[in-house]
Amino acid sequence: MYILAEKASHSTISDSDSKRVCLSWRPCIDAKSSEDRRECLITSVVLLSDDKLLVTDYANAVIKAFELSTNRLVAELSLPGKPWNACVIPNNHVAITLPENQTIQTVSTGGQLSAVQQITVHGHCRGIAFFDQQFVVGCQQPSKVELIGEDGQLKSSVSYDGQGKVHFDKPNYISVCVNDRRHVKIFVSDYGTKSITMMDKNLNILKVFTGLTLCEPCGVDASIPGELLVVYRMSNFIHRLDTSTGVTTIIQNTDKHKDYRQEMHNQILDPLDVSFCAATQRLYVVNGDVVSRRYVYVFSVEQV
Repeated sequence: MYILAEKASHSTISDSDSKRVCLSWRPCIDAKSSEDRRECLITSVVLLSDDKLLVTDYANAVIKAFELSTNRLVAELSLPGKPWNACVIPNNHVAITLPENQTIQTVSTGGQLSAVQQITVHGHCRGIAFFDQQFVVGCQQPSKVELIGEDGQLKSSVSYDGQGKVHFDKPNYISVCVNDRRHVKIFVSDYGTKSITMMDKNLNILKVFTGLTLCEPCGVDASIPGELLVVYRMSNFIHRLDTSTGVTTIIQNTDKHKDYRQEMHNQILDPLDVSFCAATQRLYVVNGDVVSRRYVYVFSVEQV
């Protein structure tokens, strides 16, 4: 259970190897479509259900849905701008940020993918999450984190910390952990400050995690209470951050491949986003690396 802090504190992330949780490779998903005009750049991965996955393809300005039992592409939708991040919202819908358009696009996922509504955001919106009938959105140009209602009305905005200093530089990905309506934790990765900020439901800054100074935090997943899964660019691992202590452990890969080409297609290289499915104990990772950025890498998570 989380303990609400009265004022923000800073924690330095310390690294330690862990063999308690390991990964085993599963067949990866090739996100390339016959409709693509450019090489894919998958920037976000989100689970629609235990057997359905949605990705944002920034390079081709499309979103794509895959059936996980077969890894088959089942639907895709062209968007009016390049999508960066996505989150699930109620009633079989998702919301997608279009940074260059400064809009949030909502899409129905009930059958085929279909565009529903556009919400204007005053900034280059990147990370997005949803809780309690509102969006939490990270923006660049200007750098800020905002709460926006489903109707598009701005509820709250934060750019500065409690001392009046600019807090956010390049907020990138966002994840929310909701234990109940009173205990909501928002996590914002910022690759400009190389930090992760933990906030409450009102955008009060509770804690700032810094460390791993050579790495830029990208995708975050807060689906496990008390922990945060984080991927860092230039650190080709998946990290588990204990949000109470600031200690991070590296999730190990237990498989060893003899075939070089197989190794090349089973690497976490310059990762951008991560998503965990508790029901199936599967982990999904997408890369920014030019060789592997068309794939969604799938792992089974094992306790050892």
